This record gives sequence, C-alpha cells and structure tokens, in this order.
Amino acid sequence: FVKMSSPNLNIIIIIGAMMTYACAVLFGIDGSLLQDEYLQILCKVRPCVVSIGFTLIYGSMYTKTWRVYRIFTHSKTKRMVIKDSRLICMIIGLVTVDVIILATWMVLDPPMYLAQSQNGSNTLSSSVAGMCSSNRYEMWLIIIALSKAAVLLYGTHLSWRRAMSL
Repeated sequence: FVKMSSPNLNIIIIIGAMMTYACAVLFGIDGSLLQDEYLQILCKVRPCVVSIGFTLIYGSMYTKTWRVYRIFTHSKTKRMVIKDSRLICMIIGLVTVDVIILATWMVLDPPMYLAQSQNGSNTLSSSVAGMCSSNRYEMWLIIIALSKAAVLLYGTHLSWRRAMSL
C-alpha cells in the first residue's frame, strides 16, 4: 500500500510543508534585528517561499487526485498506468508558473522593506514599524492568489467528478 500512495509525491508534499512552515519564521523575524540589506532580501524571499511551498503541497495532492480520476474514468478494457514521473512533470509545470509570476514581480516591481516611525502621544516614546511593499503589491498578491485558486478549483472539480462517477 505504501507504493500505491506515491512515496515520491509524499516527499514533495513534505518539502512543501517544510517551506510553508519556514514562512512562519520568515514572517516572524523582528526587523530591528537585521541590517537593511537583509531586510530587502527577506521581502523578496517570503512570497517566493510561501508560494512555491503551497504549490508543492497542493500540486502533489492535485496530481494524485488527477491520477485517480484518470484511472477510474478510463475504459475498463485497458489497464492504465500513470507513473510518478508524469505527475512530477505536472508539478514542475505548476512550479514553473509560480517562478514566472514571481520572477516577473521581482524584476518589474520588487517588494522593498519600508520602516515607518510612529511617535507616541508623548515625546519620550516612539516605535518603528516595518513592512514589505511595492508600487503594486496588492496586484501581485491577487495574481498569485488567482493562480492558486485555479489549481484548487480544478482539483475540487476532479474530486467531485470522481465522487459522482462512483
């Protein structure tokens, strides 16, 4: 049964999960502890790690679902075999879409770390809050979210079609 669960794809899911969990650390880093050049790098790395991690997780689950869908909707007269290598190529395709979107973002409108001083009501206290931003930051996040939504919707469609064919 372990072979049937596609251990190679399970490893890809684990790698994606580790990347996604690493984002909790990346987003939790205190900006006051790092030099400006590292903060600029961090602003570029964060969206890349979370986006590719998500794609590895859900891309692997999507391809597994697609394989089950194809096997069960295929003609019963012929035996259908879909190898892991074909599924891994599909995952590479999804990651390539991510890389193209992210590379375009990082070249055309890279996110930069911006520190904003916030003075309190009295003059003795002030704080500095930092954030990553770019001219069209929200637009890039929407583009990434839409690409992820497309994969999720197609995976949901395959799962629903598979359930209806039982």
